[in-house]
Amino acid sequence: MRLVEITEENTPSPGEYIYFEPEKALVLCGAYLVEQNIIRALNHGRYIEAPIEQFKKVELTREQRKRQYIAKCKGCGSCLLY
Repeated sequence: MRLVEITEENTPSPGEYIYFEPEKALVLCGAYLVEQNIIRALNHGRYIEAPIEQFKKVELTREQRKRQYIAKCKGCGSCLLY
């Protein structure tokens, strides 16, 4: 797992986990507002609104992605298998 600066080309999307530096925690991104220079996120059910500079994007290596692969049920196609 690598932490990368958030830039114009490398933006987080809602529903993605990002790293919040002041609390040293992974949080769930809710909104990325470039005009206001803030990110809104959730941390253990608490609402956070902080400047973009306090967040980092999480990048996984190819091996880590393979380990977290989730397959779908062959019967109906909607059930998830871990």
